[in-house]
Amino acid sequence: MLLALEEKIAGAVFVKLQEISPFNDGSWNFRVCGGAKKLLTEPVPEVLVLSRFLSGSEGVLVIVRRRFAAARTVFLIGKVNERARAFMHRVRSLGFEPNFVTGDLPGDRPYPLQLAILHDYREIAGLKEELRAQEGPVPGGRVGVLGGIPLDGFAAVRMDKARRIGRDIDVVLVEPGYTDAAGRIRLWRRSGFSGPILVYGGYDLDLIAAGATGSVRDASGVADYLRVYRKGGGVS
Repeated sequence: MLLALEEKIAGAVFVKLQEISPFNDGSWNFRVCGGAKKLLTEPVPEVLVLSRFLSGSEGVLVIVRRRFAAARTVFLIGKVNERARAFMHRVRSLGFEPNFVTGDLPGDRPYPLQLAILHDYREIAGLKEELRAQEGPVPGGRVGVLGGIPLDGFAAVRMDKARRIGRDIDVVLVEPGYTDAAGRIRLWRRSGFSGPILVYGGYDLDLIAAGATGSVRDASGVADYLRVYRKGGGVS
């Protein structure tokens, strides 16, 4: 992975990514590049993360598009304002995938940096469209629970040892501190569960990267999340 970032954030992003699953398993090689001219001499990586604030980045986009065509290119946009919109428009016009991470790092949901490194934005958008077309979960439905989460008003099923998620489960809540919660989420995704998996009690980047679709701060947010998920909001 090549991180083409301005100096003030390069070190922090480099260190953080090496602490987060799945980028901390020893199979990822990180390189940091601090200038647009140097970028053009770098070997082509599998993933290129390019900040629009990197000095000279706009001037080399045409060359980057041609030279790094084999890489997934992710753009760090920052706050979306008129200049950011103009940059994104130019990126699209050059034929790049619209892999735009917006806001303060790790980025706005549903497409933070950790997810962008692994998937094109069109993949995420396609999943949302597919889920909207299906018979989705209904508020107040059956909830699977990983960990010691107290729930009132829901038909809750403990999932602590489950290797697969039953068809009767509408949504899964995960306690962030549960042992190997990220590994359990990956297992469920590989076994075919495509419904919402929510982090209970707040946002957790490791679990989002593992396949969680969002978060709720308490049980009262579950029904609202399911309504949004069903009626067109998708991943939230």
